[in-house]
Amino acid sequence: MNTFITSDTHFSHENFLKFTNLQGHKVRPFDSIEQMDELMIDNHNKMVNDGDKVYHLGDVTMHKRYLPLVSRLKGNIRLILGNHDIFDWKEYAKYFKEIYHLRVLPELKLQLSHVPFHPYSVKKGWVNVHGHIHDKVIDKNNIMVEGDISIQHSQYFNVSVEQHNYSPVPIDVILDYVKKVEIKFDPT
Repeated sequence: MNTFITSDTHFSHENFLKFTNLQGHKVRPFDSIEQMDELMIDNHNKMVNDGDKVYHLGDVTMHKRYLPLVSRLKGNIRLILGNHDIFDWKEYAKYFKEIYHLRVLPELKLQLSHVPFHPYSVKKGWVNVHGHIHDKVIDKNNIMVEGDISIQHSQYFNVSVEQHNYSPVPIDVILDYVKKVEIKFDPT
């Protein structure tokens, strides 16, 4: 069994196709929501097997009628609620194995959340795996900036789909990141 983490699929969120970054480029370069949804579903299912564990760190979809798209995804998917996951928990329970507000994996020194934690809330020597900020990262100065994960602060790992080719991230990739970075922020 493998473990994967992803965030911010925003299935069938039509307005997302209009969002641009500071350079005026589309945040999601798709011609239609169907093209966007199908690519994310295909990419997910190419990586994830039925018995694998997946953490989805929130913002699944903006409209309840698109929640059934989750049933097309392989794996045992756990949801960590995001700011746009506003439906009754019973609606999510139809498609997710477990539902959380946040999840801590102490054996791996990972804090899973939708929104990035405040720097003083990230435990010393741990990494906050998060979504929410899409094509942005928290940089070494604890400032949210546009950019890829290569410039992010060592205690953060953004798993928003825009950062990872609209695919879930194998937990081994995150653990390799944890091993390579020097944890520089010490709130004590």
